[in-house]
Amino acid sequence: MIPRGAFGVLILAVLLAPGSNAGAQSRQGGGPDTQGETTRPFRGLFRSGSSPTSDRSLIVSGSIYGGWDSSVLADQPGSSIDTRGDATEGTLGGGTLGLTFSKRGRRADFGFNVDTSTRYYPQQQELTSGAYNAGFGASIALSRRTRLGLNQTIGYQPFYQLSLFPSLGDPILGGSPIPSNLDYVVSRDSGWIYDSAVSLDRQLGRRSAFSAFYKRSASDFDASTVTGAPAFDVDYQYAGFRFTRDIARGVALRAGYAYRTGNFSNTAINADDTAEAHEIDLGINYGRQLSFSRRTTFNFSTGTTLFEVQGRRNFTIVGDAALRHQFSRSWLSTIAYNRGVGFITNFSGPVLSDNVSARLDGLLGQRVMVSFQGGLSAGRVGYGAEEDDALSDFQTYTGTATMEYAFTANLASFVQYAYFYYDFPRGELTPVGGTFNRNSVRVGLNISVPLLR
Repeated sequence: MIPRGAFGVLILAVLLAPGSNAGAQSRQGGGPDTQGETTRPFRGLFRSGSSPTSDRSLIVSGSIYGGWDSSVLADQPGSSIDTRGDATEGTLGGGTLGLTFSKRGRRADFGFNVDTSTRYYPQQQELTSGAYNAGFGASIALSRRTRLGLNQTIGYQPFYQLSLFPSLGDPILGGSPIPSNLDYVVSRDSGWIYDSAVSLDRQLGRRSAFSAFYKRSASDFDASTVTGAPAFDVDYQYAGFRFTRDIARGVALRAGYAYRTGNFSNTAINADDTAEAHEIDLGINYGRQLSFSRRTTFNFSTGTTLFEVQGRRNFTIVGDAALRHQFSRSWLSTIAYNRGVGFITNFSGPVLSDNVSARLDGLLGQRVMVSFQGGLSAGRVGYGAEEDDALSDFQTYTGTATMEYAFTANLASFVQYAYFYYDFPRGELTPVGGTFNRNSVRVGLNISVPLLR
């Protein structure tokens, strides 16, 4: 479903460029309104004050910036302007602030994070926008072979954001913050999002392992009092188990079962609907260095999903893949692909999509870091519904380019360009519709202060 031309350009840009192996959207790498941590084998001057081997860490990070945006009203819940039909360009200012703590112990690891971001518009002095997130997580060794994982995140957003691109970063102890990027705002609906997860992993022997998990995600958005846009809420649950057996170095057979259910509330049609999915998890896990390059690793997994919506059953193959290559000691690249059926906050129906993310990071000396990131997503909303007009094809993509200059280990300046585009058919199943694109340029300062080393 990804446009072939765009997909090919994205792969070539990442794999043929002069270097990176990347990470995720985050405060690692400069620029506002990003989440996660970037994994890389090099360390520039900025953020070099924290010890990667310490058993505990407490870091305060933030940014302040100003710039230009092609649609300064796009994320305003109080605006009566249809931003997709009357995009208003102008200047803006903003900032982010976050606190991250983690501690590793003999039997348990735990951590928490809090994060906030806000923007201010000089032309519209009464308008501001902000997002607030918090998370807590723990990993507890119940025995030598058994480990329990717990994660809880909560976030408030005064607008609805759309980001379907797969993550490129490593999991964060304390739970990954609920995605919040003010560039991805597509409608003026405010609400809360809650994510909970429990997992149990048991090593059965040298070559076998068993895992079980339960996840729940819920949203509570308000209908717009200005535009009359409906509220789309989702209560999504996902539970299952999996057995894996190593058959060769880096290769494992996987068998398991998972059950998904989502309850969709749509005030536009005054209706609730429920979708169910039975995942027969028969597949292969593969992850190892490629024979032609010790600096290249490739991972993939496959599976199948039987989806049932309104009494109609649908069968599809799902999977994930990631390719990571280190060009040198200071340049890394990553590309990740995901195909799946799932439930997305504020969509009144399941979504079948193909998603790609790619990133390139590197150092130009100890003080200058550059980063390029892009994402593509295409699919259908209302997958499996009986009515043909409920099948809504969509596509969205994004790209950012950032350069960061480190003054000290705790202070750096940055310049960033960002682009976001989506094309969604208008309909009762989606909270957004039409075509929208947004350009922005920002200049600012990043700060990172380790309070514990």
